[in-house]
Formats: sequence, C-alpha cells, structure tokens
Amino acid sequence: MVYFSQLKGKPVLDSADKKIGILVDMGFNDGEKYAEISHVIYISKNNYRKKIPWSLVKEIKDSTKTRGLEADIHLNSLESEIEPTFEKEKEFTVSKLIDKQIIDVDGLKVVRVNDVFLGKVGCMFCIVAVCVGAKSLLRSLAGEKLSETFVGKMKDHIIPWEFVESLDPEIQKLHIKLKKSKIADLHPADIADLMEDLTYKERELVFNSLDRDKAAKTIIESEPEIQKSFLKSMKMNSILEILENIPPNHAADLISLMTDDMKNEILHSMKPESARRVKEILGYTDTSVGSIMHTEFIAIPSSYTAENTIELMRKLKPSSDKVYRMYVVDEKQKLLGYLPVGNLVTAPADEKIEKLMKNKIISMQTTTSKEDAAKALVKYNLFTVPVVDENGVLKGVVKANDVISEVLPRAWKRKRYFAPERRKHGFRNNGNASKPVQSN
Repeated sequence: MVYFSQLKGKPVLDSADKKIGILVDMGFNDGEKYAEISHVIYISKNNYRKKIPWSLVKEIKDSTKTRGLEADIHLNSLESEIEPTFEKEKEFTVSKLIDKQIIDVDGLKVVRVNDVFLGKVGCMFCIVAVCVGAKSLLRSLAGEKLSETFVGKMKDHIIPWEFVESLDPEIQKLHIKLKKSKIADLHPADIADLMEDLTYKERELVFNSLDRDKAAKTIIESEPEIQKSFLKSMKMNSILEILENIPPNHAADLISLMTDDMKNEILHSMKPESARRVKEILGYTDTSVGSIMHTEFIAIPSSYTAENTIELMRKLKPSSDKVYRMYVVDEKQKLLGYLPVGNLVTAPADEKIEKLMKNKIISMQTTTSKEDAAKALVKYNLFTVPVVDENGVLKGVVKANDVISEVLPRAWKRKRYFAPERRKHGFRNNGNASKPVQSN
C-alpha cells in the first residue's frame, strides 16, 4: 500500500532507469468497491503534462536507501517506445479528490480528504480508501517523516472507497450514471442528518440523486429550515408530486412552512380528497396528536361479517402495519373497538364483526397533547392508538414512532444506532499502510 502524497513529485523512470518526468497525478475509473488507476500523469522534461496508461508501470519501488525518497515509478518500456497523450479536461484524477468534501456513508458525516490510499487489488492498482484527519493532513503538507515527528504513531483515519460519496458534481454524475450512488442506500433519516452538514448546492446535488420515494421520505425527516430551502427551489409540479405521495400529516407539515399565498395555491391544485385531509390536519394545534395523526386507516363496520371483511381486505390490499390494527365503527363512524387478525381468519364466514371485536380499547382525542400521548404509548406498550373527536368519531391513528420523534431531543435522533458497516467488512488500518508495495 502507498499514499498518493508519497508518489506525487517523485521520478518516473523508464526501463533503463532514465528519468522521463515527475509524477503529478493519476487517472482513475470509479468502481463499486475500488477505483482502478488507469493512467499515470507526469510533467515531462519540457514541462508538458502528459499521461501514459498504467499498463506501462512495472513497479513502484522503495528508494529511501538510495536518495531519501519514498518511492519511484518504474516503467517497463524505454522512453523512445512510449507514446504519451494529453489529458482530457474532465478526466477523473486522484488530485481532484484532495481537499474535497466527501460523505462518509458509513460513519454518516461530511469530511475533507487529505490524502488517498492506493494499493494492488488482484491485477489492478486501485484507490482503496481516502484519508482524513490530522496525520494525513500533515503528511500531505510536510511529508511522511516530518509528519511522524509531529504526531508520532497516531493512526490514520481511513475511509474505504466503498463508503465514500463524493460531493464533486462531475463524480456525482458518474455515480448516478453507473447507478451506484451510495447515499441512495441510506435510510432517509440518515440522509436528512447529512443534509444539515452540507451547503445549499451540495444538498441539491444529493437530493437530485435520490428517487422520488426516497426524496419524499428524506424531506419528511429533514429539519424545517432544510425543508423550506427545498420547497423554495422546487417547481410547483414537483412539490405537488411529493405531497400527493406522502401521508397527509407529513404533507400538512410541509405546507405549514409555506407562505399563505403558496399554501392556498398548493391546496387548490391538489386532488380534492388529499386537500380535504390536509386541511383537516392543519386545523389542529401543533402540540396536539391531531396534527401528527395518520388519516389513512382501516375502519370495519360492525355490521360486516367475517367474509365481508376479508373481501374488503382483498380489495384494499393494505400494508401490514394497517392490518395490525383494524378498527370497528358503527354507522356514525364512532369507534367501538378493534378487530384482532387472529379472530378474523379463524371465524366462520357468516360471523358478525361485532362478536369478533375487542371492545376494550385505549384511544385518545385529537386535542390530546403529544407529551401525554407519548406517556400513554409507553405505559400501555402500544405501537398505535386510535384518535377520536369529542363525539367519539374515529378521525385517525397515531403511531408510536411519530409521537416519540416529536418529543425526543434532537441529539438523540441524530445518533446512529447500529454497528458501522466498516467493522462488518473487516477493513482495518494495521499501521503498515505507509509501506509502498510493488506493482505491475
């Protein structure tokens, strides 16, 4: 393994050990786990930047014993046999990564690249990782030996290439083209956290790399200020598309951030039923569960039979979380109880739902505070609770995760609660990273 800082500025020698130039950069082709080095770029004796394919490199040889240098680049051909070419303007090169902000999608943080870690992978020479932190910064500025004098045996902070997402627009375009954007694989809540550490342009770049569903969920999880910035930059059709495809309570949250004129325009442009649900939620105070309840739920008439109910389920094709709690209502939509799935599937086809339901049910009113709702959910160990108005009419359902996210401190929500992928993949810096290796 070798660092880019150890190679930059070092001699490029032909097969007769004749110096043909000084290495200044390396071209690469991005990959899923590694980025293969494709070219060596050097300054020739007549001060032109030239490039040659990596296939001409015979080895990278440690030369500290002879001239005090970390490494020389030895070629397998004579200078007279080499036909160098010139760089293209938008080629991807290692030096373009240096000093750039990147996203560590494993550690979920934005960091700045100080150095690049290179190594042999099979028959290829590749970017294996990027280096961040004090040691790599000192090494890139002052050289390996001087940096060791300052920081001693401090370990490098290394991020494997498979966990790197560049914020460089050109490399981002490549990621999207290859359909290998690593950010898109993250949970929307984690992407939302990252957004807080990015500039407006970087947020826009990341957001545009997401598909519609992930983008909508990311907006939902983002802080209000970030939501506002997104809404200001989006076209009306894009806003409507997102609002029509997220739960009404979340749509109401986003609409509440808009100006009155924009709010009215959006509500007027939405589908009538969607607009009605959003308006209903906007009518509740921010501190009440009515403002965060889901208005999409399964309400079974008590007069239905088991067969009627199963036919309804086949028609609706509800998600598993909705089937978990099916509520029973009378002809005026008043909440009577809930229907356990087990009771339904084992009952005779003509059994009335009013005989299968459980009428002892915990509910809360639309005006119940979020704090009281959280206490009730914890006390009774509930995942969902039905929400009724003052007349007992079922108006919605509040979920434990929605309530808890409202009352938890922000710092708790930003913490990541599972082991980093890097540990699972077993990538470790064993302290020998700075030792050059031979390459062919």
